[in-house]
Amino acid sequence: FWLVTSAIHMPRAMFLAGKFGLKAVPAPCDSHYNQVTGLTSFIPDPYNFYVCTAATNEYLGLVWYKLAWWLGIK
Repeated sequence: FWLVTSAIHMPRAMFLAGKFGLKAVPAPCDSHYNQVTGLTSFIPDPYNFYVCTAATNEYLGLVWYKLAWWLGIK
């Protein structure tokens, strides 16, 4: 099956699908990409703080799921 979710959620979703024996094909959507060039790239942008926070949340969630699975908490 195709696993459709936000691109930022995909690593965690694929990990969980694999742990439950599901053969998923990743189909990410809603990618966050913002290319800024020139002098404006040195100005802090609140959107980048949002993306950084979301990425940190997802990686901590992935670490938690891996740790919980390793400890036998399912």
